[in-house]
Amino acid sequence: MTEILEQVRVRFAPSPTGHLHVGGARTALFNYLFAKNHDGKFLLRIEDTDRERSEESFVTEINQSLQWLGLNWDEEPLRQSERMEIYLNTATELISTNNAYHCFCEPDELDEKRKTAQQNKKQYKYDKKCRNLEKAEVEIRLKNGDKSAVRFAVPNVGETVVHDLVYGDVQFNNNEIDDFIIVRRNGTPTYQLAVVADDNDMKISHVIRGDDHLSNTPKQLLIFKALAVKPPLYAHLPLIMGQDGKRLSKRHGAVSVAEFQIEGIFPEALLNHLALLGWSPKDDTEFMAIDELIRRFKIKDVSKRSAIFDYKKLIWLNGQHLSSKSAEELLPIVSTDWGITLDTEIDDVYLKKVLELVKARAKTREELINFGKYFFEDPDSYDEKGRNKHWNDNSVNSNVRQLVKKLEELNSFREEKIEEVLRSTAETLGIKAAELIHPVRLALTGFSVSPSLFEIMELLGKELSVRRIKSALNKLP
Repeated sequence: MTEILEQVRVRFAPSPTGHLHVGGARTALFNYLFAKNHDGKFLLRIEDTDRERSEESFVTEINQSLQWLGLNWDEEPLRQSERMEIYLNTATELISTNNAYHCFCEPDELDEKRKTAQQNKKQYKYDKKCRNLEKAEVEIRLKNGDKSAVRFAVPNVGETVVHDLVYGDVQFNNNEIDDFIIVRRNGTPTYQLAVVADDNDMKISHVIRGDDHLSNTPKQLLIFKALAVKPPLYAHLPLIMGQDGKRLSKRHGAVSVAEFQIEGIFPEALLNHLALLGWSPKDDTEFMAIDELIRRFKIKDVSKRSAIFDYKKLIWLNGQHLSSKSAEELLPIVSTDWGITLDTEIDDVYLKKVLELVKARAKTREELINFGKYFFEDPDSYDEKGRNKHWNDNSVNSNVRQLVKKLEELNSFREEKIEEVLRSTAETLGIKAAELIHPVRLALTGFSVSPSLFEIMELLGKELSVRRIKSALNKLP
């Protein structure tokens, strides 16, 4: 089995019947990584033949979500709704070569046979009643306006083998495959027909999709064979599950790309996490940017086991990607929330120092904003757990007042001097330095956790630091 044909051409083919789910985004990503790893093309196809459920708003959202992730397609997207004539012509070709036939069976008749099979605890299969109708009878019925579906004539013997790049060879007995419908009674093509016609016309070399499509693949291979055209190679990806082992859904929290964008997750982090769902670089590396993912991605390393979506891992990766960004990259993200604009009189050097200080602790955009707000405005409240633990009686006030006196005497408000004064004050008072550090942190930031207290104080400056501590003395415990 080989991965490579001529030029690699893959496609992501979502149906615009809902939001772009993370499962779909993972499929798009694996196609993108595979294509770029082989200097190939990543294509987009909108499968919008379901007229009742397809919505243009979902097309727009899918496009925007892919672009936000940076998964940009290489050619003009294909729309199935614009190709109906092509699908019907393909069906006509299959009929002409006796690989498909008109089925005049009424839906009620088929439903009755299906119910009978269920009652007898048998798997329902179409009985091929219309498969051997005389050509003359078919033509007469069509002329009379009798409605018909078109079914593919599956060979009665033999087997169809899917040479899958993830699962290996998967065999399907042809006599267990139903004569499936390729054109409905209302004249619209089914998925099985449209996808084959599209993959052929788009010159798709590899189809990479979820393993819930594996059962569709032998049907599509049979159509390719009937059309006498070479099929693409297939790779089916394991499904994504929640922590409870059930298929990922709304009950597990955010599941659409748009929701994660609103939550403030960075696209690089979401891509990083999705890449590790069912694939591994075969070492302990977890934090990877898109360039490294492209370089290291191999379809043979995709696992057959279902992948677990780990929200905690996503948040950790988000923090890693946040920390890796420069202050210049982060500034536009937080400036509005900090009540500043990039052309204000606030010193850029100061802003960048703030970002460098807080980004190492923040795991999300929200944390980055909150952890930095106290550099621009006084805290309007104090963390309740921090208050109860670190500022729970008036003895703290007495100790902090002693520190304030020493801070006011400082001529140089540098972090090393501030730390020296705090530790010497604690020693004089006969307490641990932490018994001053924690209350002062609370007074300055409103939080019980923050970056280095002494760096914060130096950035805030002597006047502001002292004023905030005195304000807390009046409000706490």
